[in-house]
Amino acid sequence: MGIAILLGACLIAFSMPVAIFTFVVARSAKLVILMIGGAFMWLCSALVTSIIWSAVTPLKEENAWIIIVGVAMQEVFRFAYWKLLKQAEEGLATLGDDGSGSATRPKQAMIAGLGFSLMSSVMQMNIVLNDASGPGTLPARGCPSTSIFVISALITMCFGLLNIAWSIILHYGLEQTFQKGGNSMTCWQLWFVVVLHYIASFLTYAGDGANGCVITLVPLFLLLAPTGFFAYKFAGIASKD
Repeated sequence: MGIAILLGACLIAFSMPVAIFTFVVARSAKLVILMIGGAFMWLCSALVTSIIWSAVTPLKEENAWIIIVGVAMQEVFRFAYWKLLKQAEEGLATLGDDGSGSATRPKQAMIAGLGFSLMSSVMQMNIVLNDASGPGTLPARGCPSTSIFVISALITMCFGLLNIAWSIILHYGLEQTFQKGGNSMTCWQLWFVVVLHYIASFLTYAGDGANGCVITLVPLFLLLAPTGFFAYKFAGIASKD
């Protein structure tokens, strides 16, 4: 049962990011570099968050504070990666086409989000998957009839897809604002992504109560629907520009 749950949790959590990597990213060295850059940016945000958590003692007493700081750092580094890609745009354009198609801005945004998604998913599932490989299973506190490993995998999958969509939305909004000569802080897509990230993160707090997995998972997937719609819409608009 342990190996079955381990494999099932891996498939749930990583199927979509691995599929995108296999069919879109792997055949292009340029896209692989962009994805690794996104993953590195997520690691940098985690490092800064851990430094703040270690330095500021009150943060250790309440988990809500570390969520506030962690989400803020992730979005700061997501914004910083867009700035970096913007400055490197001419250099990226000079790289020859390797047969995988041009690296359009929507594709770059998706790949940047994929880097965030993969690294976030690996870090979320690392300890969980290690425990899942043992014999038996562990019921979720809020839903005793369901394995906590399955619940964790579903949450990880949802955040993985959200990270990809958030990057597409953010990059599109910042690019439009830049072209109009506006201030990045006035970009509504920036604040849209930040607010949704906070909502999604705090939804995970409901997992310990009665029917906690339902209270957490249903709103998360409901949140994913409009986020995915906006990402699809903005990616399509940007492709036509």
